[in-house]
Amino acid sequence: MLAARRMMINRHAVTAPVFDAAATATSGGGFTSVLNLSHTIGTGPNRILVLAAALFAGSASESASFGSGSFNMTLLNRVFTPAGSVSIEIWYYINPPSGAQTIQFQTSSSVRMSAISASYAHVDQTTPFGTSANTSSNGATSDSTTVSAALTDLVLSAMFTLDTGTITLGSGQSSRGDVLSSPMQEVFTDQPGGSSVTSSFSWASSQPTAQFSVPLHGA
Repeated sequence: MLAARRMMINRHAVTAPVFDAAATATSGGGFTSVLNLSHTIGTGPNRILVLAAALFAGSASESASFGSGSFNMTLLNRVFTPAGSVSIEIWYYINPPSGAQTIQFQTSSSVRMSAISASYAHVDQTTPFGTSANTSSNGATSDSTTVSAALTDLVLSAMFTLDTGTITLGSGQSSRGDVLSSPMQEVFTDQPGGSSVTSSFSWASSQPTAQFSVPLHGA
């Protein structure tokens, strides 16, 4: 009986994460301490909600929640430019309830900021993320990271730059949000997994930038 059970487990087919929905919010070049994102989460199985936020010229502490504060999101990682003036960060919540939600990203002081949320189905609920990679620079016209991922993974990448022009994505990347909070621009993408997956972004003028990429495991 035990051997049969092991065979059933081994035969379990892992499904790659499936994009569900996205939302964006921005301070629009002004200063604020709260961003609200209207996000409708689907009914797919094994869900996750991810929030990427970019902050300019601020060292405030942050929090992310939804459901009128009933569901507190967990910080996965935060990446600063070498000068420390701008950061990109990723928050998440495993198995969020379906339906219309207002995600609130809040800082302890008013700053320029933006946020992009994305929900996915068919995500490993125990170990949703793989090994991440990040980069940052005080001045560049491109940014890229490379991670190792399974074919049943989806690679997520969040990036900001102080260039407000057109951002060119690398091959295979799908944009889930591109928002301006002048003089800052934030982009969030995903792409299929593989043994070596590069997420790249390029723009016109040399500007500060930071990027964070991580595999999202399927279920």
